[in-house]
Amino acid sequence: MNYKVERFFSKEGFVFKNSINKKIITANYTFGLLLRKIVLQNEMGENIYMLKQVNIAEKLLCLLKFFSIPTSKPIFILFSDEHIIGSTGNLKENTLKINFSGSTIKILYTKEKQFHKIEIEEQEEVIAKILKSRIRYGRKNIYDVTVFEKCEYWENITFMITALCDVIFFPEQSLRIAAMEYDLN
Repeated sequence: MNYKVERFFSKEGFVFKNSINKKIITANYTFGLLLRKIVLQNEMGENIYMLKQVNIAEKLLCLLKFFSIPTSKPIFILFSDEHIIGSTGNLKENTLKINFSGSTIKILYTKEKQFHKIEIEEQEEVIAKILKSRIRYGRKNIYDVTVFEKCEYWENITFMITALCDVIFFPEQSLRIAAMEYDLN
């Protein structure tokens, strides 16, 4: 299954929409010690999944570059219906892992010449691939997502992982708007 995810700004935060259904993801703007919350909602506005930072001391250590290591990324807790079902962790630079429902998903981020590539693996098998163009228009990030597993479960998880990677690997340095940009990172 292939679909597109588009991230744009709203006054409440980042909004992610996909091209296959009316589910949306919202992610709040953060600065300083404000904790990040990423929420997947269905068509009626009900929460399906939520990734949330819960430890302010850990966020403080990530902000203080002196104490952090190059692989430091904020830890998120994954919720479904207010129950904890998983959490994120670090493996090495440009790699995350998500432990949930008794399994571990690896998220591998690499830079290519024309795009950024994110592969999602479970048990050493690639289950999804996400591509982000280095060119963007009007501060919109557009992702091409390919899910190799055909079930709604992976569709929701890959949609959430796209939003998570957007806020971790591609943070906004400012809220200025340009007509077109090329990502040099």
